[in-house]
Amino acid sequence: MKKDWFMDTGSGSMHYLQRYGDLQIPCTPYTLKKLGFEQSLCLLKVDDYNLMIAPFQLGFKRSVFMGSLSIQEITFFQKYTNSIAGLSLGFSVPTRKEPLLFFIRCTILSLSPMKGRDTVALFTLDYKNSPDEYIGILGSYLEGQEQLKQLYESYGKEELRLTPEVARTMGYNLYATIKDSSGKEGRIQIFSLNSKTIVHLEGPHVQERTAGSKVIFQLYFKKYKCTISGTIQESNRLPSGILRTRSFIDFNPPLIEILDDYYFTARARSLNQTLSQEQPTAS
Repeated sequence: MKKDWFMDTGSGSMHYLQRYGDLQIPCTPYTLKKLGFEQSLCLLKVDDYNLMIAPFQLGFKRSVFMGSLSIQEITFFQKYTNSIAGLSLGFSVPTRKEPLLFFIRCTILSLSPMKGRDTVALFTLDYKNSPDEYIGILGSYLEGQEQLKQLYESYGKEELRLTPEVARTMGYNLYATIKDSSGKEGRIQIFSLNSKTIVHLEGPHVQERTAGSKVIFQLYFKKYKCTISGTIQESNRLPSGILRTRSFIDFNPPLIEILDDYYFTARARSLNQTLSQEQPTAS
């Protein structure tokens, strides 16, 4: 999947609202990077107060933001529930030298502490207006995620052996870890992978892993650090004593993007080699 960055300028905003209008986008580091979100430009003006906040979930009509506030400050600002506020947002886009800035009038629907983090407040904001370009940024991102879901199926059919050459092309830093449900974490060696499967190796001292148990992988690439949820399929001991484990993995956009980049590069390299071999030699 290779396409130029696209930002809707109004013609497709209604299409995006009809298609995705009620969706909320969880704001992971990957998501914010893909959106070009500028954290330093995110500000909520409540009465005479300017609050630095960060997105928790972004939506077309309503979003949830989080801010660092004390218990006393949360109690104080709760009196502004159902009041009008001003939300400032900024996004970096390749077509502009300066960030694209938005000011969105909104209503504070709710303000409460985040569960388990009493000094982090969650602001639920209902937008009075949604700029077309803002809608285009979110809509374009969601379209890209749909394309990645299609690649999740196509790139899950054949396992990719992680040779040194493949690792270099993928920008893989040769560092990966696994964490089980008890929280125990250890380093592993990735033997092969695709969009749906990871096969990894561990030393003789590691116990065989139980089929069906949940794990979390972390793979370090130059482009992204991929945190991937998985389920153990099978685990067996090789004659050398090395433990070989195969796991199913969940849909993971950063990993699929890396796989897509790899296959694009591999196809381009193969095409160039073919063309160079077909060049007539000078007599």
